[in-house]
Amino acid sequence: MLAQLRTYRPYILMFILNLAVLAGVIYLLRRPEPRVITLTTPTALATPTMGLIEVQVSGAVLQPGVYKLPAGTRVSEALDNAGGARPDADLSLLNLARKLNDGEEIRVPVRTGTPAPLTVAPPPATRAPAGTPDARINLNSATLEQLESLPHITPVLAQRIVDYRLQHGSFKTIQALRQVQGFDALFDELKPLIKVD
Repeated sequence: MLAQLRTYRPYILMFILNLAVLAGVIYLLRRPEPRVITLTTPTALATPTMGLIEVQVSGAVLQPGVYKLPAGTRVSEALDNAGGARPDADLSLLNLARKLNDGEEIRVPVRTGTPAPLTVAPPPATRAPAGTPDARINLNSATLEQLESLPHITPVLAQRIVDYRLQHGSFKTIQALRQVQGFDALFDELKPLIKVD
């Protein structure tokens, strides 16, 4: 009997080994699959930040200048920041409800027929008597401070005159001032106060 067992021993071992493998496969197949749990953290909602824009308010306002305002500001709010409109302002020519863009200029026009409450200048047709110094400002040699002394001329507008001189050379005539951005509407008022040499 022992001799027979020794003869079949390899077969018995193979059988036991196959039985163990089969039991392992059945165990693995019957085992439940692990659940995959995905953890998601809620992302913080981006809060919109109000950007700032810069606009220049000039013309018939009490405090002309460059103002930093929240994006989406309307023309009426920009005028309030500039101290409000002067009594001689013609607001009918402006859309006060319009939203502003960065870098924009709001020029509040003066009502026609209303004398400007500014420096009294000699009439354009009259010349200064001989021997009297000419008080007009020379567009080709005036400093920023001298240009800012002109009515309605803000530091930004004065800088535009200087920039124009650097880019295009000297002004040939005072009418050339109309080519500088923002001066076409002011030209008639400035004409008696400026000169070109």
